Amino acid sequence: PETYPGTTRPAAGGNYVYNAGTVVSISATPTQGYQFVNWTGGTVANPNSASTTVTMSGNISLTANFVQSVVIDVGALYGGLSFTVDGTSFTSQQRFTWAVGSTHSLATTSPQPDPLNYPHLQYVFNGWSDGTATLSDTVTAPPSYVRYTANFTGQTIGLQSQLTTTAYPSVAGTVTPASGS
Repeated sequence: PETYPGTTRPAAGGNYVYNAGTVVSISATPTQGYQFVNWTGGTVANPNSASTTVTMSGNISLTANFVQSVVIDVGALYGGLSFTVDGTSFTSQQRFTWAVGSTHSLATTSPQPDPLNYPHLQYVFNGWSDGTATLSDTVTAPPSYVRYTANFTGQTIGLQSQLTTTAYPSVAGTVTPASGS
């Protein structure tokens, strides 16, 4: 018989007798390094929920399916800068538990204003820590821990000085650039 990384209630491998129409609560608990995927083999109230019910209507054989999982951290180089993971926006590092081999989208925008509201500073994106240089990245969860970081460089903006040029006397010549150019 196959074994699965986790436990179920009622216990897996057991034969339990119930009257027809009885609603039985069932649950599946993954062991460390795995996550629950779904129930298969019969009709349950919510096949994608680790805790659900089954209404007895004859002999039913259920399987709790698990998949190996990995912890992934995602963040921006500087706190307060925004990024998205699978379409949800964040401004601080996030920790996820993903199924190994699953794909996920990472994205950010550029430029971004300074999170501390300094008026003459912005941050320009310069790539993800996995080497992707585009604002969006699709990643596949590896079998071991990884951290994805959106890297940014600070850039001053709006610090401009005005140059005014004048020829004196004005009939004596011209100056380049002319004021207002």
